[in-house]
Amino acid sequence: MLEIVCRQAAKLRSAGQFAAAEKMRTEGIRNVEIAFQSESTKTQLFESMISGAHSNPDFPVNRTGVVCFSETNDNILMWSHYSDSHRGYCIQIEPLSDEKIWKSLYKVSYADEYPRFVFESSSDHTAWREMIATKSVHWRYEREWRLLGTDLVGKEIRYAPALLTGVIFGCLTADEDKRKIRHWASGLSLRYFEAKRKAREFGLDIVPIE
Repeated sequence: MLEIVCRQAAKLRSAGQFAAAEKMRTEGIRNVEIAFQSESTKTQLFESMISGAHSNPDFPVNRTGVVCFSETNDNILMWSHYSDSHRGYCIQIEPLSDEKIWKSLYKVSYADEYPRFVFESSSDHTAWREMIATKSVHWRYEREWRLLGTDLVGKEIRYAPALLTGVIFGCLTADEDKRKIRHWASGLSLRYFEAKRKAREFGLDIVPIE
């Protein structure tokens, strides 16, 4: 089961997902050491970068949409960073219930050094996918998976209801936001949880609620 931390209920739509994709577009390329099979490929790719790759819709990274998920649901930093300082919520999904989504999920690799890839051509999508799914070891605590796809760019992501299995409210989620989410999810068979501060240590307990 994978978790995705969301912002306030009023921002249920995909703002956080688009921000993640934009971050990869603007930061992913410069932090990569690239190896090439031929000098012509190297020249072609770097000319593309230099001439404004970020605004070029044909550049592979710019054609790839990114949705970020995590294996963990109780990390304090993630709740602070991605859920409006614990005022948001986390949705649980079961990716195995959708073959198309499962095949497009990639487990993020964490490394001390910039990744090195061999590109057989500037359209080598396998190498681009590996690049987008590699981050510094400093982010290892996120235990991230990324859903990648060319059909995700600039679009609102709508998940099949069957993918959703539960909702976790943050420590500080407003009661009104909780009511909104329960109303939106009425008719679905979901489990509800709430993040609670641990009594004697820095941490969260994820507690089932009615």
